[in-house]
Amino acid sequence: MPVVISVGVRQGAWVDSVRFNFTNGISKLYSFYEDGNGGRAAPVFMVSPGEYISEVRGRAGDHLHMIQFVTQGGRTSSQYGGQGGVYFDLKAPAGKAIVGLRSLRGGGNLMVFMILEDAPVPSVR
Repeated sequence: MPVVISVGVRQGAWVDSVRFNFTNGISKLYSFYEDGNGGRAAPVFMVSPGEYISEVRGRAGDHLHMIQFVTQGGRTSSQYGGQGGVYFDLKAPAGKAIVGLRSLRGGGNLMVFMILEDAPVPSVR
């Protein structure tokens, strides 16, 4: 099963898009502002072998203002984007990995949801 090896973010005053890159070469783009190609490319967050993303922290309001990724071992990415919005913290249930994000606009505010898959099983040597 393909696993996430890196996460790329396009950012400005807020987060334009998040791209999850997988071991099989597939890349999935999730746009949060217009077509997701605005802002500038931020440094990529690399996910080490044996790690997976278990938590996403951020701030959202009328846009996705900030996002940060956390691995199951507690390693954190930079905080991408800017200030503003209301803080949220999405934690994957035990045995699950975050492999993507979705958004929904309700009442003028952006809500962010996790896309989950089974967490990778560590290889035995």
